[in-house]
Amino acid sequence: MLADEGLGQLQNFEFPLDGQTHCNEWYTQYWLVILTIMMIAMLIIFGNVLVEVAVQAGSGMTRPVNE
Repeated sequence: MLADEGLGQLQNFEFPLDGQTHCNEWYTQYWLVILTIMMIAMLIIFGNVLVEVAVQAGSGMTRPVNE
């Protein structure tokens, strides 16, 4: 339905049995789940960068072993 008629029709479609717009609710929930997953991935990436910077800074403060 989304591909054939567009987002406007999907958001306004009411089911005949109960008159509810379940498609709109599903579409909203779908994008909330996708956004949550993306935010968790970005948080992991940001955390990894912070750990890498901390490790690099920490290793720069130690003296070389071969001296």
